[in-house]
Amino acid sequence: MDSNEEGMFVSKFVINEQILYSKISCNPNEEDLLKIEIFSYDQSWSGHFSRESAKTFGDRLDESEEEYFKNVIIALKGIEGTYVLDFTPEKEKDLSKFVWKRIIPKEYSKHGFVEHGHVMLKKNIPVITKNTIIDYLMFQNETLQCTIEDYKDNYEALNIELVKCKKELENLVVIKNLIETNLYGKFVQVLNSKKKRIKLLESQLDNNEKNGQCIDDENEED
Repeated sequence: MDSNEEGMFVSKFVINEQILYSKISCNPNEEDLLKIEIFSYDQSWSGHFSRESAKTFGDRLDESEEEYFKNVIIALKGIEGTYVLDFTPEKEKDLSKFVWKRIIPKEYSKHGFVEHGHVMLKKNIPVITKNTIIDYLMFQNETLQCTIEDYKDNYEALNIELVKCKKELENLVVIKNLIETNLYGKFVQVLNSKKKRIKLLESQLDNNEKNGQCIDDENEED
C-alpha cells in the first residue's frame, strides 16, 4: 500500500513478520536526496539518504544518477515486486540499518538478490508516533477531496459548455439547411426566368426571320 503526494509518499511493509510503515520525503538538497522515517508499533527511526551514498551505489551497479534514483523510489514504494527490504538493529542500540535489495536470478547470486542501497537510521527519542502518518494521510485525503471537487466543478462546467456547443451546432445545421433551401429556390427562379427569356428571344428571332422572308418575297414580286 502506498500513498503519493508530490515530494512525499507513505508505504507499508512486512519485514521479519513485523509491520512497518515508512514515510519518504523526496526533497533533495546539496547533501541529501531523501529523508526516510520508519515506524513500528511503539518505536520510530529517521535518517537521510545522501547524494554521496547514491553515487556510490549507482556507480557500483552501473546506473546513471537519474536511473538509480528512479529505482530507489520504486524499491521504497514496494511496487513491482522487484525489490526486498530488510531492517535490522545495529550493535549500537539506537541505530538500525534499512536495506533495499534488488531481486536477480540465482545464477548471478546465491542469495537471489543484490544490495541496491541502504541507510542508517537513528531511533527517535522521544518516539515520533504513527500519528504523524495519520496526520499526513488525513491532510492528503483533504487535499484529494479538494482536487476531486475541483474536477467535478470543471466537469460540470465543461458539460454545460458541451451542451451549449451541441445546441449551437444544431442551430447552425438548421440555418445551413434553410440557406441552402432558400438559395436553391432562388436558383430555380433565376433558371426558370432565364429559360423564359431564352424562349422569348428565340420566338422573336423566328418572327424576325419570317418577317424578313416576307419582305424579300414582296420585293421579288415588284
